[in-house]
Amino acid sequence: ELEKGLASYRIRPSCSYPAGVLVVSVEADSSIYTAGLMNFDIITKFNGTEVQSPSDLTDALAQYNAGDTVTIEIFRFARDFSSEQTQQLTFKLDSAA
Repeated sequence: ELEKGLASYRIRPSCSYPAGVLVVSVEADSSIYTAGLMNFDIITKFNGTEVQSPSDLTDALAQYNAGDTVTIEIFRFARDFSSEQTQQLTFKLDSAA
C-alpha cells in the first residue's frame, strides 16, 4: 500500500502524488523492468483501469494472461522526491514464477 510503503521506507515527498500502488521491488530479468519500471514508482493505471490499491492492481491483472501486451501508467518521483513525472510503460506480461 502506498502510504504504508512510503512510511516504511521513510520517504517524505515534498511534492503531491496520486493514489496508486507503490513499487518496492522489480525483478531485473522481468519484462516490466526492461520496460523501465523502477523501485518507488507508483502504478496509477493498468491498461486504462485506475489503480488505487493493491487489490485494484490484482483484479486488473487477473483479466490478462502471460504474453499479453499491457500498458501501465506510473508516477515517478525525482531522485530527491521533490518533483515528479507521469509516464506510460508498455510490456508483455511474464508468466508467474
